Amino acid sequence: MHRDVEHAPHVAAAQGVRSADLLAGGIADRIITEHPDAAEEPQAFCRRVGRELGRELAVLLRVRRPELLTQRVRRYRVLGDAAGARSSAAAPGTAVDDAVA
Repeated sequence: MHRDVEHAPHVAAAQGVRSADLLAGGIADRIITEHPDAAEEPQAFCRRVGRELGRELAVLLRVRRPELLTQRVRRYRVLGDAAGARSSAAAPGTAVDDAVA
């Protein structure tokens, strides 16, 4: 497209692929923070990711399969429709920081 990185922030915003856009659109459930960049603190970042995966899996394991499938269908029907996803109870979305216990 532009063949440079100077336009990257604008292009990402226009495409809706920034983490906040994905969260607002119901595509992402959580944003796990980087302090300031995961490449500079890979072990700590991986620990935060592991904690969040563990929490999410624990929640999913308590839900019966038919309900999981119903939730999935409901969620996928609004993907790409940011307004619909924001109003949907199926995809609340939150940012997650390492301070969360």
